Amino acid sequence: MVTAAWIGLWRSSEGGGVRKGVELFLRELDVHLLPLGFARHGQSFLLFSDNGNGIIVELQPKVIRKGVDAFYVNVGVLYGPYLTWGLQKLARHRNRTDYDRWTDASSANAVWRTRAISNLDGHQDVFEIARRDDAHEVCRLVAGQLDEILPRAFELLDTDTMVAASSTPGRIWPTRFPVIGFALAEKGDVDGLERHFSEHDPALGAGSLRDAMTELARVRRQASLAVRVRPETES
Repeated sequence: MVTAAWIGLWRSSEGGGVRKGVELFLRELDVHLLPLGFARHGQSFLLFSDNGNGIIVELQPKVIRKGVDAFYVNVGVLYGPYLTWGLQKLARHRNRTDYDRWTDASSANAVWRTRAISNLDGHQDVFEIARRDDAHEVCRLVAGQLDEILPRAFELLDTDTMVAASSTPGRIWPTRFPVIGFALAEKGDVDGLERHFSEHDPALGAGSLRDAMTELARVRRQASLAVRVRPETES
């Protein structure tokens, strides 16, 4: 995860916490993202819509050479049901009974992912801060990249748009299986979910992922049937 393991890569030799250049960069990026609805948590910025989907912008450290803080800037779209499954699995792995999506979510939970590009040629996605003054220029570059990336991410917050997009893979879309599967499950479409399973390798999502989809579909279907058979109350 980001906030525990990755922060450790940015501890200063004096023990002063996250290095000053990176912290300055994060503060400036926070100013850029706050008006869009993002909230900062450690090295991540998150936003959640009313339907439970969200967007994450996070720093992923990369070790290159001493005295330079290098990192990727990952952007991901989080699909509510898939995120819940992933965080529940993480909580069990950590012997915890609960999770916090604001602090536990990472781009690893995303169904659509991309990265900011650090140069005009588009071949480099690593940003470097060697001096405190570098933070201003790096933030300007990252903010410009996010201005291009985030409009598409905001479109994908709509579940129907996300499902449609997952059917036609684009720049980086490796997660068609859970997107379609959970969308069917949310509708209580048990038969459709079984067909979806049959169209993919049985090893894909085997175990807890398929079980989670199946259970959700069952619960949604039962709730739908209960509404249909509920007797009308007398006026």
